[in-house]
Parts: sequence; structure tokens; C-alpha cells
Amino acid sequence: MPTVNRPSPLPGPAAATKTAAAAKERKLQRACKDFEALLIKQLLTTMRKSVPKDGLFTQGFAEETYQDMYDDQLARKIAHGRGMGIAEAMYKQLSHDIHLTIEDIRHAQDRQTDPAA
Repeated sequence: MPTVNRPSPLPGPAAATKTAAAAKERKLQRACKDFEALLIKQLLTTMRKSVPKDGLFTQGFAEETYQDMYDDQLARKIAHGRGMGIAEAMYKQLSHDIHLTIEDIRHAQDRQTDPAA
């Protein structure tokens, strides 16, 4: 007897909610890390300005441009690596709000499917 391949059922509202929640969490994690990178870049820039520039070598426009680009990439690597803990703290605080919103959506969906609840 030949086997019939039946299409899998479409995911319900719960699966859609989980997918949306996972997407929101990934987006929030990235935003927190990007924000931490911005803070680290500002820190690096401020630290470089505190170093005296008089000496044998003068810094030209090109060197300043590449130094700025280097600081930007260094800040991104630090933040998207282990980081300094700023992104993690922000994520913990803000993800709590996301989970509350998702729970509200689930309760609303449950009330629509079961009016007695």
C-alpha cells in the first residue's frame, strides 16, 4: 500500500505567538548590544582625546578617520562578544516587559477561544 504524504497542520495562534516572541527577543538583544557598542565607542573616543598629541608624530586627517573607524569596529567587537555587562543588564530589564506583553496576548487569545474563562 503506498504511503500518502499529508501536509502538516498549520501552526496555531500559540505557535505564532512563540515565533513573534522569539523574534522580539532577538531584536531586543541586538538593540541592547548595539547600544552598548555605542557607549563603548564614546568611551574609547574620550579616552583617546585625553592622550597628549604633542610628540614626534603628528596625526593627519586620514589617520584620524581610520582611528575613528577602528574604534567603531573595536566597540562593536567588544559589545557583540562578552561585552561589559551593560547590554545584559538592559536586556534583563527590558525583556521582562516583553514577557508581560506576550502573556497579555496569550490571555486575550485564551479568552477568545474560551468565553467562559
